[in-house]
Amino acid sequence: MGRTRDTSKIFTTTASTYATQAQLSASVASIDVTDELNATVFVGSASPSSSTKIWIDNSASAAPTFNTYIGGAWRGVRGSNLRGYFTATGGTVSTSGGYRIHTFTSTQNLVISEASDITPNAFTGTIEYLVIAGGGSGGNNTYYPGGGGAGGYLQGSTTISTQTYSVTVGAGGAGNSGGSTGANGSDSSIGSLIVSLGGGGGGHNGTSGNSGGSGAGAGGVGGGDNATTGALGTIGQGYNGGNSRNQSGAGAGGGGGGAGGNGGNGGTNSGGAGGSGASSSITGSAVTRAGGGGGGVYVNGSAGSGGSGGGGAGGKTSNFSATSGNTNTGSGGGGASGPDGAGGSGGSGFVVIRYTTIA
Repeated sequence: MGRTRDTSKIFTTTASTYATQAQLSASVASIDVTDELNATVFVGSASPSSSTKIWIDNSASAAPTFNTYIGGAWRGVRGSNLRGYFTATGGTVSTSGGYRIHTFTSTQNLVISEASDITPNAFTGTIEYLVIAGGGSGGNNTYYPGGGGAGGYLQGSTTISTQTYSVTVGAGGAGNSGGSTGANGSDSSIGSLIVSLGGGGGGHNGTSGNSGGSGAGAGGVGGGDNATTGALGTIGQGYNGGNSRNQSGAGAGGGGGGAGGNGGNGGTNSGGAGGSGASSSITGSAVTRAGGGGGGVYVNGSAGSGGSGGGGAGGKTSNFSATSGNTNTGSGGGGASGPDGAGGSGGSGFVVIRYTTIA
């Protein structure tokens, strides 16, 4: 049986006139939903019969739920995220170059929620990230202390899902005195998704320091007349520490590894320089972070300089304490020579994500 069109349900007007709101409302109100359509798609707050194929539940003030009758029950999904979009909160939010950027300089949550394609700042779930762990502190001893290694440096992209991620910004290793190996920095992470390992503490008195799991294993080492090999960094996160110089009264500690290069070896009356940091433009402009700490030197000569990106300089007996790594760069602290000096503390870490929003 063919269908006929009910022309009484059609509102018409001439080109020279406009329909009023009342006329349009009256016309729309007069349109009937046929039994055939009701049996296929039902819009309303009450559950329809199971013979209906699709039920759009508009009872909630939020987005409607699209339901289908499967396995003896209505099962649905919110229309708000049918296209897989998300929105994010957490950290300090800024924009640059078409990106929305979340910067974390202390530990807090990154909350990812579902969004619709008309939600402001919605994105597809793909993010770019930079995660830097805390740097290690420099070693301390009378002769040739090593510089601390930079924190692990991880940069890349990944996909995220709807959940709350704990963003941890690792602390730098604490400076110490009294003749001891430096302290490792703490890890930085985005939940369990991305984990960057803390920088290794600088060596002292013939020890190689701590191989950190990060940017540069514990920096160079030294002490007495012992020449010692610097500790290793973690592949993909940072570089190795430098070696100490074996020379009585004129040796020096090696520099801590950085995110961009190995720490320098200690020389005659010359502490090894901290390894260079790495540059990133993820926040909108190029910034170098995660430099290694410089090695210390005894009485004569010059202590090692800190690596680019915030590494702390080493110290020598005449000026005792070394310099700490810069805050929120994940840089290593310098090694301190002399009985009263303190190894430089490692710099705290840094975490940032960014993404492009949909039009």
